[in-house]
Amino acid sequence: MKEVIQAVCSNRLVLLEAATELVDLLIDYTGIEPEFVSKVCRELIRFVGPDIGNISTSLALLAEPLTNIALTLHRHPDYRDIGLQMFEELISLNIRETRSALDILDRRLLKTTNTPFRPRRRRKKS
Repeated sequence: MKEVIQAVCSNRLVLLEAATELVDLLIDYTGIEPEFVSKVCRELIRFVGPDIGNISTSLALLAEPLTNIALTLHRHPDYRDIGLQMFEELISLNIRETRSALDILDRRLLKTTNTPFRPRRRRKKS
């Protein structure tokens, strides 16, 4: 399986043709083979780049799965930097799904921060 995927990645035209099916296959292997998945996804981002954000092409279907793969890699301790780099590349390409994921993560962070304890004022006894 790996050999076939590597052969697809080495040929740009075949990669463009099989991109959506390839990414759908890779989603299931992200937790099992994170290094292989990250290499393939980075190659894919490098080849197709701005076309991922172009909704007039079929490559726009890659936006959500690539965002999910980047976030999954980021949660893996050994691949945190690679996942973050992929996520930042997708943000720099102005991918709508990646921006939405970032907004959700930012809101979650804001909700979990605690407000400092504010002491109550005591009433004076008369």
